[in-house]
Amino acid sequence: MRAAQSLGVRGQSEAVEPLLQCLSKPEKNHLVRAVLYSALGKLGDKRALPSLSACLKNETRDELRSVCVSAIGSIAEESALPQILAALENDSSILVQSSAVDALGNFSELSAVKRLSILVADGDNQMFRQRAIRALGRTGSASAVKPLLQALTTSSNDSERVLIVSALTGLRSKEAVMPLNTLLQESADPRLRTQIVIALGAIDDG
Repeated sequence: MRAAQSLGVRGQSEAVEPLLQCLSKPEKNHLVRAVLYSALGKLGDKRALPSLSACLKNETRDELRSVCVSAIGSIAEESALPQILAALENDSSILVQSSAVDALGNFSELSAVKRLSILVADGDNQMFRQRAIRALGRTGSASAVKPLLQALTTSSNDSERVLIVSALTGLRSKEAVMPLNTLLQESADPRLRTQIVIALGAIDDG
């Protein structure tokens, strides 16, 4: 197990094949399989995608499928995006669904942004909503700005507003300047005001 962890941490592409060979052999210990899947994700090599896809189809343990979704997200190959979307829609495990939401943040493709935007607009599941807010900020997509600004307008929770402004900070969109300035004038919450100033500074730095 330690050898697999070491190979993943090193981030060396030549480590992919030894890890895949380990997975090709029957391994009853689910902890070992989890380490192998995770190490492949850390390496970020698309050669691992078939094995990680097989994990999503064949592993019966929720935590292993969750690790595999995260690993696929770390590789961030556009061709694998449908698998993450499918895991979010079809897997019955909250653990897997949560990892899928997080993984979508590694993709700037419109389909990922749209799915995250739906989760942000949905106020019924606060856990998914907040994960989706964070993920939208990591997509780096200009298309993520509008749903975040809409969420900022409708949210009455200062803690959530801090989260939204933090997500906007990474996107550095000029479109956010006016709404952020307005909120800065209206809010008395010190955490929120601080994050707004940080966001405006990031946008100004461009």
